[in-house]
Amino acid sequence: MAAALAFYEAKRAADLTDAAVTKARAALLALAVHPREQGSGVSVTRYLKAGNVDYKKAPALNGLNLEADRGKSREEVRVTAST
Repeated sequence: MAAALAFYEAKRAADLTDAAVTKARAALLALAVHPREQGSGVSVTRYLKAGNVDYKKAPALNGLNLEADRGKSREEVRVTAST
């Protein structure tokens, strides 16, 4: 019960922090007019990143087994708070 309460309180604090970070980030983006801006220990950089390839739509790959090219499996853990 103590661990659950500690998690709940930490999650609540993190959610409040996330909201504050989102608001502050939006304010910085509104101020940034050039591709790279920096000041007061913060930098904002805008750049283009190529989109992901949708392999299901690539006809040349239709029917190919790509399992040999798949990366190693990894364990992930999700902890959620129900309120």
